[in-house]
Amino acid sequence: MWKADYLIQDSYQYYRKVGTPPLIPRDLYNKIAGEYYSFLSDQIVDGYDVQLPGGLGCIEVGGKIPKIGEGGSLKCFPIDWGSTIKLWKSKPELKKSKKIIRFVNEHTNFVKYKIQWKAGALANKRFYKFSASRGVNSIRRKVHLGILAGKEYNIYK
Repeated sequence: MWKADYLIQDSYQYYRKVGTPPLIPRDLYNKIAGEYYSFLSDQIVDGYDVQLPGGLGCIEVGGKIPKIGEGGSLKCFPIDWGSTIKLWKSKPELKKSKKIIRFVNEHTNFVKYKIQWKAGALANKRFYKFSASRGVNSIRRKVHLGILAGKEYNIYK
């Protein structure tokens, strides 16, 4: 049976199995790996494409300008449910007509950014997935703070 997610602990077990003596202790291994991952995340945040080994492709931050539909339709933007519900409570007639409020990313000139993995020449690509972590020191948060500070990334069509 194969495992879906691999962590630093899994790579340490592999290192212990195939590594040559003298082996370093787990805490030092974790520190080195953590510093390396931090370096890679900083490179991504700074706008560089990080090439992955073994033909796995690259990780980058890219933006896309969504198409606005006929009549100014903003269906490509996500719904701001908190603001929409407040609006509906204050004006029930708008709830009946199903008026909604959407996030439109005015602070980025309507560009929708995402951290994406572009797969390389890889067999069975459908079995691989990249999901950027969420948290206080995550790549997603760093990119978000960079965008709010005025950082711009590549925009794709």
